[in-house]
Amino acid sequence: MGARLPAETRARRLFDAGHGIGEGQRLLDLLAAHPSTARFIAYKLVRYFVSDDPPQSLVDSTVQVFLATDGDIKSLLRHIFTSAEFYAHPGEKLRRPLEYLTAILRVLQPHLSVVNGRWLIWSLEQFDHLPYHWAPPDGYPQVSAAWLNTSALLARWNLAFIIPRSDERWYDGLRFDQAGIFAEARTVGEYVDLAAQQFYGVPISDADRTALIEFAAEGGGPDTPVDDDWRGWKQSSLLGLMLASPYFQWA
Repeated sequence: MGARLPAETRARRLFDAGHGIGEGQRLLDLLAAHPSTARFIAYKLVRYFVSDDPPQSLVDSTVQVFLATDGDIKSLLRHIFTSAEFYAHPGEKLRRPLEYLTAILRVLQPHLSVVNGRWLIWSLEQFDHLPYHWAPPDGYPQVSAAWLNTSALLARWNLAFIIPRSDERWYDGLRFDQAGIFAEARTVGEYVDLAAQQFYGVPISDADRTALIEFAAEGGGPDTPVDDDWRGWKQSSLLGLMLASPYFQWA
């Protein structure tokens, strides 16, 4: 059985009575095409991909793309990713825990393998970021402030340092090839440069490069050799430090 609603006018649109589900579908079409919907979605996309404080100019232009393409997501993302505002705001988005963990797994491939997926669930439980565990309908927070506090930051650092030690069975669910990663590096300087290029995708400052080299070489210089002994006692700490750095935490 279904209920029939009388003909009503809402937002200057006439809905004839007796059309059942078609009325609801038409209403959804009207809502989807409304400029307020375009602005809401444009704002959320720009905030997610660019900055917690979205540039108003990019939000406005994304609204126009939404209206011109009937909300085509591919067109919206292409517009955002090729905009001047996108490149003018690098490093302003903190990776949420799931994104951070996924990024670590990605950049350590193919030298890191997951042998037990349960450790993924355990890791995300530490951050309260398990998929589908956010009760309100708005989804997990997008802004950095929701994920930045003392305990959360410590947990992120611990994760970054533990994963490269997986060959030492710190994590039963992972196996990490210590000997294979950046095997072409012959010196600490080469190693840091290769890792920075793969992990960050953007240049690091001279001061940060020097600090990483000094840490990896125990106060030595960039020509300090990378050998089996170095990989055994220093490599995992260097990788952890680089994965825990702001260069990797923020995108």
